[in-house]
Amino acid sequence: MAITNIGLSEPMDDPPGTKNMPEKLLTLEQVAEYLSVDKFTVYRLLADKELPAFKVGNQWRFKRRLLENWLLKHSNNRRKDS
Repeated sequence: MAITNIGLSEPMDDPPGTKNMPEKLLTLEQVAEYLSVDKFTVYRLLADKELPAFKVGNQWRFKRRLLENWLLKHSNNRRKDS
């Protein structure tokens, strides 16, 4: 069963035949839009080493799966396992 996050239309599980394909990277602007925050908030989170990201040249890039995992870890209303 594929797990989807709120605001994402793509499942977290890899579609068949895509195991070896590189993951699509998000830009800082796309991450700001996805999180519904200003891009300067994303810059602050990066400066505080809160968000998982890396630089390509002088531009920040984000792996969608790492960002989704970060959201799950830092969510205020995450489900508790019983």
